[in-house]
Amino acid sequence: MASHPFYLRSGMLGVAVGAIVMAGLLSLPMTNPPGATAIVTTGPNGQRLERFHIKADDILAVSHDGRDTTPLYPADIRPLPDFGSPGNAVITSKLRNSNV
Repeated sequence: MASHPFYLRSGMLGVAVGAIVMAGLLSLPMTNPPGATAIVTTGPNGQRLERFHIKADDILAVSHDGRDTTPLYPADIRPLPDFGSPGNAVITSKLRNSNV
């Protein structure tokens, strides 16, 4: 079944418009929500300071090489392979700035 040229042109136009809109959105500067404190700031001596905290319910996943006492989370996650250095752990979580 041959495709109709109208649908082909419409599809190509949709992809082009979508790409232009996405490029425009990605070019906007990233901003914090109103009242939020930036996670990365500059200290009085010019050093970089990162201020954030993680609540217990923000943790999405925990994995390690099996030697850690922290339980793997969620329950069906596998341990990490041994990378030759004991104590490796990966924690995936949300980060919150100091005002959230």
